[in-house]
Amino acid sequence: MDLFFREIGKMLGELTDPFIKWLFGDIKKELEINHSKGDHYLEYWGGVKNDNWIERDLGIKDTEFWFDSKGERSDFKDILNSVAEFHGEIICFREERGLGVHYKTIADMEFEYQNKRYHVQEDYGYGYPASSAKWLIEEGNDDCDCNRSIIIGRKYKRFPGLDCGDDIKLIDLKFIYRQ
Repeated sequence: MDLFFREIGKMLGELTDPFIKWLFGDIKKELEINHSKGDHYLEYWGGVKNDNWIERDLGIKDTEFWFDSKGERSDFKDILNSVAEFHGEIICFREERGLGVHYKTIADMEFEYQNKRYHVQEDYGYGYPASSAKWLIEEGNDDCDCNRSIIIGRKYKRFPGLDCGDDIKLIDLKFIYRQ
């Protein structure tokens, strides 16, 4: 089936946009009504986003959506999957549910490196579980100097990019929630 959609996409060329719009209708108007309203959250990324296929085919720039029901979210996810499959692209999703999906999880951190302290905040996105962010910071990818130096460098422009290691120490970690 993937090959079929890829070949159709190649054959259609410039006709892709009208074909997709005909196939899925004007979903953008429908989404504007539901955007940021419900407690069922969906975020997407991947090749389909990098190549702007959703924006080009459906006219939707956003990558984060809120729906009133799991069914509405599932239906929209199917449409995004269809666009990705049509173009032979990868698409990845994150789904969350509940009141927390209206708040961004922000890690408020203090690091120490070479006897200097650095205070930074890292945005983990809407509805991201604090327990997952905590694990990521203390034991996962963000527990390595290579990634911590990137996080610190976003605020402190002269902070050096470091190789993998454990010289940057986490001194304090709190979570803030913002709409």
